[in-house]
Amino acid sequence: MMIHKNVSWILWMMAALLGVAPALAQRPVRYSAPTVVETSGTLTAIGSDFGQSEDNVSLRVVTLAWTSTTSGTVLATIPILYGTIERVVTNPTDTPTDDWDVTLTDADGADLFCGLGTNRDQTNTEAFVPLLGNGTGIYGATMPGGTRPVMLAGKTILTITSAGSEKGGVIRLYLRR
Repeated sequence: MMIHKNVSWILWMMAALLGVAPALAQRPVRYSAPTVVETSGTLTAIGSDFGQSEDNVSLRVVTLAWTSTTSGTVLATIPILYGTIERVVTNPTDTPTDDWDVTLTDADGADLFCGLGTNRDQTNTEAFVPLLGNGTGIYGATMPGGTRPVMLAGKTILTITSAGSEKGGVIRLYLRR
């Protein structure tokens, strides 16, 4: 049986080299999620890597599940986070206070969500695409001249405010690597 598995793997690898194997992007793989250092509230990171596309672009999804403190805040440092933000999805799972806010700041204190993480809904899943330039990118927006996607490189700080006492949700970061 073990020989059969090895032969199957070798045949699949040969097919991949010839370009006739199923695309790696169709097979999500768990990767080691980023480390999180919490200051207040709780934040758990889970990651999935969707392999590489034909143009060697890798899509990584970082899922951040959070629960606020009694004062309605979460503050956590993510020491290493790299990539270009392709999309951000906020999903309130425990009915936080309406118009709760989330920011992701870099080592310089710049909001990597370009202000689009404010006034999140208490029940509906919402998505946005932060863009540098005019900073008005929204989910589904085209990239007019002068705007660029936001790049992450290193330490970031996630801050959630006005969420209500011990409420929760999930934030998904879709990152191109």
